[in-house]
Amino acid sequence: MTKYITILLTFYVFFQSCKPRVNNPTILMTSYNYQIWLSNIDSIDQRDSSILFLDSTILENGKKIYLEKYLKDSISINNSYSISKTGIEYYGQACLTLDSIFITKDSILLIRSYYDRKNSQDEESEIFWNTKLGIVGVYNSGGWGSLNLIERQNDSSGIKDCLYHHLIKRHK
Repeated sequence: MTKYITILLTFYVFFQSCKPRVNNPTILMTSYNYQIWLSNIDSIDQRDSSILFLDSTILENGKKIYLEKYLKDSISINNSYSISKTGIEYYGQACLTLDSIFITKDSILLIRSYYDRKNSQDEESEIFWNTKLGIVGVYNSGGWGSLNLIERQNDSSGIKDCLYHHLIKRHK
């Protein structure tokens, strides 16, 4: 009997040590969708807002994979991106890091990256993110003027509003 328990414990330890990832707790967030009208830059045109859940997984190579699950009208819409030491991948496409900005009164550093899928039109976007918060905003600067801002539950930094006003100020 001891022999079988030892074998079972050995297999248990082996399989537990071979886990490829560590899951973090699910985070509740709100996604806000705005339309930026350059012809009327001072108007705030919020089109929609949705509750979403953010799951993240850390792979052994240090890459962090995020999956946003929108639950709206009984339809689950998923967005995914990953962050590693070298930058961000949005929908499987590596994004070019453009620069970084300090935003909010707490001086939160956001990295601004550029998403552009080859042989595709009007998807060009600026991704605002950092390693702690993940994606904070996606601005479709390529033609549609769509802005998606993400706010975590119980966030008191005001990062959503600060990023919105930063983008508006940039266009003035």
